[in-house]
Amino acid sequence: LTLWFGAGMNSMLLLMHECSHYHVFTSKRACTALGRWVLGPMALADFEGYRQRHWEHHRSLGTDVDPKYIYHTSIRGWRLPLLLLKCLVLFEPAQRFAANLRDAGGAAPEAEAARDARWPARAVLFHTALTASLAAVALAARDGNPLRIVAEAAAAYGVVYLYGLAAVTVFFASLRGIAEHQIGADDAPHENSAALRNFRVNLFTRWLFGAYGFADHYTHHLKPAIPYYQLPRATKEMLPNQPELAPRSTYLRTLGMLAVSGENDSRGGAARVDNFGRKG
Repeated sequence: LTLWFGAGMNSMLLLMHECSHYHVFTSKRACTALGRWVLGPMALADFEGYRQRHWEHHRSLGTDVDPKYIYHTSIRGWRLPLLLLKCLVLFEPAQRFAANLRDAGGAAPEAEAARDARWPARAVLFHTALTASLAAVALAARDGNPLRIVAEAAAAYGVVYLYGLAAVTVFFASLRGIAEHQIGADDAPHENSAALRNFRVNLFTRWLFGAYGFADHYTHHLKPAIPYYQLPRATKEMLPNQPELAPRSTYLRTLGMLAVSGENDSRGGAARVDNFGRKG
């Protein structure tokens, strides 16, 4: 259950991404409410801080100030199992959390203004309700033994939820980011030091990595105003003029290629593109 829940929570993070772009509902207020009150607390994250960091990722993709640094993590050879180990012992999640705190501490004035000081209270409220519901289910399913009820609720919350989120979700989210943007031997187009790729997916890999339009990740970076459910159509319509948008590989094959060849220098042979998809 820890593995299943942790892997599935990656899709929840992608839904939070769509809320940050105001793509889930036609109302911006509804998108913000879902992100602030449900998805952010569910991930123990400041939704407004996440939205600000994500927009900075779009504006500064592949530069030194791009806050999404994970795609530069090498997974070549023994480094892939090392990344897994760092996630399982919670070293990588702790590093991520500390990096987000540092980013918040040195935020620009507009980013500081966007921060939500009340997000910890929302997280406490959400997780109090969650643990209470787990205890209620344990109480209904058992004979009323208080120690057993507490133990089962604590195991469900601590091992399945918290550990699954911190270890498993972070691992698969890291692999997704690496597949999307790490420059490799496939000669994918790139912007600065970040590759840009669309992916072929099946039912499993769409659920694991490519939900909510993330399989069309290159197209999303070119057209971030297009909602996730229109990205496949946008990719198809742009293909005649931009054939590099064609999905050339899958997530798993791309990760396999990066695990064998490692990250390439961004000054290699791949075509560079600007924010409007023009080759440079």
